[in-house]
Amino acid sequence: MAAAGTNISTDQSALLALKAHITSDPHNLIFTNWSTTTSVCNWVGITCGLGPGQGTIFRTRLRPRNLRSGPAFAFNNLMGVIPSWFGSLSNLQIFSLYGNKFSGSIPTAICNLSALQIVSLSYNQLSGSIPREIGNLTTLKEIYLDYNNFIGIPNEIGALDQLEMLFVQENVLKGNVPMDVFNMSSLITLTLYGNNLKGRLPDNICQNLPHIQTLYFSNNQLEGPLPSIFWQCKELVDLALNRNNFSGSVRTQKYWKRN
Repeated sequence: MAAAGTNISTDQSALLALKAHITSDPHNLIFTNWSTTTSVCNWVGITCGLGPGQGTIFRTRLRPRNLRSGPAFAFNNLMGVIPSWFGSLSNLQIFSLYGNKFSGSIPTAICNLSALQIVSLSYNQLSGSIPREIGNLTTLKEIYLDYNNFIGIPNEIGALDQLEMLFVQENVLKGNVPMDVFNMSSLITLTLYGNNLKGRLPDNICQNLPHIQTLYFSNNQLEGPLPSIFWQCKELVDLALNRNNFSGSVRTQKYWKRN
């Protein structure tokens, strides 16, 4: 229990440091509840739990799809750079600072969180390239980085063999889409619309993304012929390729023959 107590103390200090940077709490939940007079395990938005061989696990109860439904750090006026001490919350599973005014880059310390499953940093003012160290987060299942100012996706992202959701739309991504992205067989959703991406879509995209359901590449500068075997994307539901520079013809009868 000594180790668990140490983890509680460390995480409590980190969360109190974050509280000090919050400038808006409309429902007065965090300001009144996050206090040393109350056990951290009773704080709003925090869950404590013990597992075999683990210390204390702290995580928000909210998922990115439902950030408005309860207390979190979403939709505040937090600004400045993302503190690197978040990287000390070793059991963090969900890292969400959605809808604030954070700027600068993603601190590489975040990429040390080996239990992380969801990263949600959408609707901020983050910039630079997504760190290459993100490839270390092999438990990641969902990444939400849309509506920022990121300029590049690293090849190392291809190491995330459990990733199902990748949202990087409405940034300023440039150059070609890393081919490693098209080889992530676990992907269900890939949205990269509203960037400055160039190059071609690989012809074997359906073979390497067998579970893909949503592909959004609209509003880029992609070119060349469309993949000739889109009809092999058996689970594809939503496809958006408008406002690019694609050329050639579309073999409609093949795309829709399964219907």
